[in-house]
Amino acid sequence: MAVGCTIPINWPQHRVSVHISNAAVDTLQTVTDEGYEIEVTDLRFGVESVELVSCDAIDERRRDLPGFAELLTPDAFAHGISSSTKNAVPVVVGALNGSETTIADLAPPSDDYCAIEVLLGPLDDDALELSDETMVGSTLRATGRYRSADAVEWTSFRWTSGARATARFQLKERLELGDDSVDARYELTSNIVQWF
Repeated sequence: MAVGCTIPINWPQHRVSVHISNAAVDTLQTVTDEGYEIEVTDLRFGVESVELVSCDAIDERRRDLPGFAELLTPDAFAHGISSSTKNAVPVVVGALNGSETTIADLAPPSDDYCAIEVLLGPLDDDALELSDETMVGSTLRATGRYRSADAVEWTSFRWTSGARATARFQLKERLELGDDSVDARYELTSNIVQWF
């Protein structure tokens, strides 16, 4: 005769959703010191990964070695390694028109978290939200037009960059994930100029 028993274990299930909200304008306009008028009508950037950073890990990380990440990162456009605190599936984010893009849905373990780190970098051909191939191999793409102060005609441009950048967002309040399940949502505001 076999006797069995079941012991229920109720582990907390935490969900953290990270979104980027963008400028609610159709066109960015500026005038340079040299008098050039510039209108950007399409601005997109690539997010390689999003990581929820524990408070303990912030003290352990050293960001004072410029170019160190580039030495360790090969030039291939491959996905990184995802974990419960890191989403390494690349996504294209539009920076105009008031759009909002989900850049990570995470299921972190119980811990205290103090920051969200967003790695911007060149995209591969299966990035999420990739509408055309012009973003492949690029981190940033700006399309628009410009003219000098004395010109009547506009000149169109498309500018791309493959530069990498890391944006760290300190959480306003420590996210403490313990025994109770928590659903949290973070909305980040993109600032392309500051990141690059």
